Amino acid sequence: MDRLLSVLLSPAHIAKLAGSGGYCTGTLIGSQSVLTCAHYFRSREDTLSSVTCFVAGQRRRIAQLDRLPGTDIAVVKLSKPIRGIDEFPTFGPPPGPLAPTVTLGFGGAAAQPAGRVGRYITSLPIAASRSLATIVRPAGIILNSPRAVKGDSGGPVLVDGHVVAVQSLILELFGVNLGMATVSLVDAEAVQRIVDKH
Repeated sequence: MDRLLSVLLSPAHIAKLAGSGGYCTGTLIGSQSVLTCAHYFRSREDTLSSVTCFVAGQRRRIAQLDRLPGTDIAVVKLSKPIRGIDEFPTFGPPPGPLAPTVTLGFGGAAAQPAGRVGRYITSLPIAASRSLATIVRPAGIILNSPRAVKGDSGGPVLVDGHVVAVQSLILELFGVNLGMATVSLVDAEAVQRIVDKH
């Protein structure tokens, strides 16, 4: 796992975004930009200023929310730049079948980001939540151990140390977590265009 984290540089890049009624995970990808899931903000867009981002031992409010159309990825602009971090994670291409993965997140009320080792199973053109409220396009399926849990949403999925996806959905059967997660594959160019505007 240390090798897979080498390009990410530090757990200091892993962010916790918290507002009323819940939280999610994100990744600091620029001094003022955090990559995360879009579904967390579905019921919070009108109260965006009440969401707080904790990253690198610093706290910031959210100044702006940018969603990537048609998928479960968002980039938030922080109210002020994060001090003391000058290098940021890099993006990688979609992984091949059975590629080893690490998903990082604050799921399960973790005080520090936890790493969930897994295997990339396959890519899908589209996936959706049961309610169809969350659409993931394109999507990937990962088998994790330990399993991804609530709160990991928005966390980075790493392959060979590069961010390739964002944690989106957990596969459950009759309320039982099956250990399989749906992730939103990252369009690095689209994300970078947003960061450049921040």
